[in-house]
Amino acid sequence: MGYIDCDTHVIEPEQTWDYFDPGERQFRPMMKDDLWTIEDHVVQWPGPMMKQWDGAVFPGCDLVDIDARLRYMDDFGVDVQMMYTSWWLLYPTWSPAVEAALYRSYNRWAAERTSDSGGRLRWAVMAPVRTMDRAIQELEFGKANGAASVFLLGQNHGMSLANPTMFP
Repeated sequence: MGYIDCDTHVIEPEQTWDYFDPGERQFRPMMKDDLWTIEDHVVQWPGPMMKQWDGAVFPGCDLVDIDARLRYMDDFGVDVQMMYTSWWLLYPTWSPAVEAALYRSYNRWAAERTSDSGGRLRWAVMAPVRTMDRAIQELEFGKANGAASVFLLGQNHGMSLANPTMFP
């Protein structure tokens, strides 16, 4: 009998942003060295605290080397990992349109990177709840492509999960 690691994370690499619809590519983060610019956020990514987890300490954290992550899981007797974003724990977007485009790219990246894991790498779909039609599309995409959860903060953009707009 193995284990489920129910709270593990990914450190999003530049490839996370390769999945924009053609009409939304202008929202792709600008990247120079370790600095990422999204809207008015200019941040070091990954920051020093996250860099310590990538590589030898937690191989495959960026989902570039899936086999390394699966071997890491095997070493600890973990059958399945439930993965969550790291970026959106720190940096919300202000524009609903930018948020929807970024979430779409993230979701497609996560689905593609985990598709060959045999169901061992599960992920939380990002739902842009300020554009509910897009949120529903992303939920449907996630359900069809290996997502096992929905990433929602309890309070986001001045709305709680009890906000009536959450229930279209």
